[in-house]
Amino acid sequence: MKEIILKSLDIRNFKGINSLVVNFGTITSIFGTNATKKTSINDAFRWLLFGKDSTDRSVFEIKPLDENNNQRHNVEIQVTGIFLIDGIEMKFSRTLKENWQRARNSTVSKFKGNETSFEINDAPLKLNEFQNEINSIVSENNFKIITDPFYFSTKINWTERRKTLVSFSGGFNDSEILNSDEKFEPLRELFIKHKSEDKIKDSLNSQKKKLNEELKLIPARIDENNSQIAEIDGKNLKADLDIKKASLEKIETQIFNKDLIDINADNKKLLSSKKEELKGIDETAEKLFKDSLRDHINNRTSLESSIKANENLISTYNNSISTTETNIHDLEKSIDDLRNDYIKIQEEEFLFDEHLTSCPACKRKFEKSVIDGKKKELEENFNTDKVKRKNLIKENGDKKKELLEVAKNNLAAQKNDLYQLNKKIELEAKQFEEVTEIIRTKNEQGFDVPKNRKILFNEIVELETKINRPIQKDEALEELKLQKESLKSEIDSIHNQLGKVQTNENLNKRIAELEERERTISQQIADLEKVLFALESFIKTKVSYIEDKINSRFSFVKFKLFKENINGSIEETCEALICGVPFSDANTASKYNAGIDIINTLSDHYQVKAPIFIDGAESVVAFENSNSQLIKLIVSENDKKLRIEKFNNKLNEVA
Repeated sequence: MKEIILKSLDIRNFKGINSLVVNFGTITSIFGTNATKKTSINDAFRWLLFGKDSTDRSVFEIKPLDENNNQRHNVEIQVTGIFLIDGIEMKFSRTLKENWQRARNSTVSKFKGNETSFEINDAPLKLNEFQNEINSIVSENNFKIITDPFYFSTKINWTERRKTLVSFSGGFNDSEILNSDEKFEPLRELFIKHKSEDKIKDSLNSQKKKLNEELKLIPARIDENNSQIAEIDGKNLKADLDIKKASLEKIETQIFNKDLIDINADNKKLLSSKKEELKGIDETAEKLFKDSLRDHINNRTSLESSIKANENLISTYNNSISTTETNIHDLEKSIDDLRNDYIKIQEEEFLFDEHLTSCPACKRKFEKSVIDGKKKELEENFNTDKVKRKNLIKENGDKKKELLEVAKNNLAAQKNDLYQLNKKIELEAKQFEEVTEIIRTKNEQGFDVPKNRKILFNEIVELETKINRPIQKDEALEELKLQKESLKSEIDSIHNQLGKVQTNENLNKRIAELEERERTISQQIADLEKVLFALESFIKTKVSYIEDKINSRFSFVKFKLFKENINGSIEETCEALICGVPFSDANTASKYNAGIDIINTLSDHYQVKAPIFIDGAESVVAFENSNSQLIKLIVSENDKKLRIEKFNNKLNEVA
């Protein structure tokens, strides 16, 4: 395991510290009342390595202030740290200087920005070289995790925190849990098909939703069929029919004997045939008319729905276009601003400060070679900085131009889509008006009468005229014929009632089918709920398995990786718990000890130990055991100036 030990910090002109050298032990306690710069020591330590303060800010008030709280200028800000890294001593230094230049023919120097220089073991390095050297020891993110007790639990997004915990615990195998209990048997095939519990749940809930939607419709369909059942007693209808038919047959025999020759027998038979034919023509024409009208109505409904949906989509397109246009305007303005900045930098000229040609103390003029060398060095620095800033602007401008081009292409595509959508709505609106007019016209005209119907109708009228022409008959024959017609009417009525009985039977059969389907769907839903219950049980088992496996790595803190919602579903999370209390709600002492516990585990995982800073250590009576160097910043009202105590338990060389 790599071990990083901080031996000393030399701090100069940093955040109100004029000059301070701190030597550290394995455990170091730094006492002081408020505003004695305890936190500034932690800030200086982190600024030295990463250019940020203890709150992870890269921009903060670093320069010292005068008695009026104004920045002091022309001072050199420097932090130097001596470290033992795996027993080898290394020296790191970061220095910030102000760059002041005097314009040509001017006696006033102007501030041109700050310059930061870096050294490792007294060898100067560029920023990227300095950063690469530190990252080769430990990455910035990992360094923050193992040196700041609050960083992992409060400053990292919970998803990254959870990912880290799962990764160092070795991951998890669903098959282990699936094979642990027979109740998970229904899930095994589903995991092969869908790979994850989320996809399984989505599939099962989708099936359940469809079945529930169908189930909701069945009672209405049953009621609809029930409402069509006629109230009729069909038990004695067939017996009545047989009696009526026998009576009719008897009367027809009597009529035959009374009137042996019926001159209209053929005409009556032909008339009946033609009436049946006419009835078939009318029924067919009416059916065709209703079918045609139904297609037009369905078409109009579909067009109306499509128009409404597309009109809603137009609003979405307009919002998207407005957003894209605003983005284009912002990008164009940003590009113009960068172009102006580039021109200003391009126009900058190097001005040599003539005061640098002589000694500021004795006023003796330097040798020409010294002056020329100094001038050349400053001019090269000026030109290098100028090229660097121009390149940075150009790189930024190129990126924004690419973004602008993409935004313009998107805008053109959005406007084209909007245009096509408007054209589609216009076409559908026209079609809607056309089909509405067709429906109105058809309703006014009714169904088309086939050409042969009129011919057939005239033939029927002609036959009825022939049959009904006056014929001399005796009264007895006429009475029999009246009885015959009455019986035929009664027989037709019985046939009609028998038809309703058959319809009732068909309706009852359909109701039975719907009720059976209702029972089947209910069972299918129950089966799905059983599988869903098994899935929830699997998830809870997995939750417990995962949390136990991860939490076994910690001694003081526990992590809650899942939470159960009110509806019983499981949702991923990652929250540190201290004796069951969320980290954010715990007291300061518990937070620090939990943080040290986390650092111990993660230091083992990353195989690196580094100094841990405890700011506000006065709140903690007893600290969790730590394998790392501990630096405690303690508020002490009795210490008006910083007081430092060191304790070495195994590394005497640190002192």
